[in-house]
Amino acid sequence: MRHTLYLMVIVMKLCTQINAQQMDYNCAWQEDFTNQQSSQAVTCFDVQDIMENCTPIYLRLNVHYFVDDDCQGKIQQELFEQDEVYKNTERMIQLLNNEIKHNQKQVQSNLKQAPCLPFRFVLTGVYTHCKSRAEAEYNIINLNREFGVDRSNTINFYIAHSPFGASGIGYSLDNTGGAVRFNPEIWWTLGNLYHELGHIFSLGHTFNSDDCEDTPRMIFSWDKNCNGIIEWNSDKNKNEQSITCWGQLFPGTHPGEPGYYDGNFNQVGDCDEAPPCAPSPCCLEENIDNNVMSYSSNKSAITPCQLEKMLNFINNNKCDLIEKIGGCPPTKAFINQLPKDKADIYRCNECLMMEGSWDEESFELKIFEEINNGKILIYDSGTRFGIAGRFCYKTSKLYPGYEYLLKPNTTYIAELKTFNECSQDFYAYKFRTNEATCGSASFDELEILNHPVNGGITLKIQNQDETEIFAVIARNISTGLNYTLSDKLMVHKGSNNFEFDAHEIPLGVYRLFVQNDHKLSFCNFVKM
Repeated sequence: MRHTLYLMVIVMKLCTQINAQQMDYNCAWQEDFTNQQSSQAVTCFDVQDIMENCTPIYLRLNVHYFVDDDCQGKIQQELFEQDEVYKNTERMIQLLNNEIKHNQKQVQSNLKQAPCLPFRFVLTGVYTHCKSRAEAEYNIINLNREFGVDRSNTINFYIAHSPFGASGIGYSLDNTGGAVRFNPEIWWTLGNLYHELGHIFSLGHTFNSDDCEDTPRMIFSWDKNCNGIIEWNSDKNKNEQSITCWGQLFPGTHPGEPGYYDGNFNQVGDCDEAPPCAPSPCCLEENIDNNVMSYSSNKSAITPCQLEKMLNFINNNKCDLIEKIGGCPPTKAFINQLPKDKADIYRCNECLMMEGSWDEESFELKIFEEINNGKILIYDSGTRFGIAGRFCYKTSKLYPGYEYLLKPNTTYIAELKTFNECSQDFYAYKFRTNEATCGSASFDELEILNHPVNGGITLKIQNQDETEIFAVIARNISTGLNYTLSDKLMVHKGSNNFEFDAHEIPLGVYRLFVQNDHKLSFCNFVKM
């Protein structure tokens, strides 16, 4: 059974900034917990003690993204550059933990105050896979079996296409879930994540029977067609029973303004109806739910019953997901590479991405060359204070820049340690450098004619070979971010002049690459 779900947002004030009543999506969660039994012989904590003292429980979470089969291009669903996923993911989990920390009181309940929520999520890995049009939703179990990391010990959450239109799914049996968006800059995606994690930890929708008396079923009837009869209809736009309110509506508003909606499509705002029509129940503030598991915009409340239910479920079924109980948040070390770097054997420089590491105050990085099943230390950062970023290297002395020099076509092991005031973590990552010789420029001449660059780039290429197609990429030397100027540049034999639009490229110093599978050329420029 699939339920229609209005888009969610954690902070109530956002409800007044958009016409969210017209946005809806489907929640694909359908799991039945009534017959689930504990997979463990022992429990891992005292539920009542955890609730009374709000002792932190830290739970592991991996996040997965996808690019196309060729491992090139931007992230599916989000259109991020590949190296943007790390910081965006970390930001999302930070925001989620902040919402959990500031739990709100359930509206229309007798609670004097909101319960303190002890659970927090620890980012343990950020992965990007090469799979064109990856699909989650009801395919989430298969996706998790193919790409899941530490599936029995970690929640694996996937950002992928939903063929049936759902915006999220949570599936407890395999510790997995997914969403169509995962972006801290898009207001509803945080609520979507929170909601699906609630499902993973056994919570049902509050408008159904969820076995919690402190989550009122805030569903309403409304005679939309004004005929005096409350009718059920499979078309949600015509249905008059079991209505949930997305956000509060207001009289006197007009189309396009916050608080306006015409749910019965009679050209009158739902709060301005006149007899025989009645105003929508969503015009009353007391009808607007704020529970995380509701179908309304304000996702800010988990009740004592829901909390106890979650804790009992974790205690009886999911102890393996716990990274730590009590104390300050644990740090986690992590290293990965961009799919485009892993797939391209001709690249002359690459980076190890450590930005997915979590909550560290200092770190140490060591690089070993693997030799005859042993290893020799070739790089040691020593202790560095701050957050681990990226370690970039090149494989030829002829390649410009200050990246660390590694041998081409060689296996290395990177070992990262992260530290904070109460914990440390270790992660080892084996990688192989590219096969290219990375010699001098392939063209007779490669020159940017206008210095410095402002709105556009004028590029001159003198080519002695036959016509070939190249990609043109500008890489910011400070940030490492790439900006694709062309992926199908036709360079003919002889002299070639090209114009590229540089308005969208931020100010800074850049290295311009013209490359394909056989050639790599570069020159530097300054964008002002």
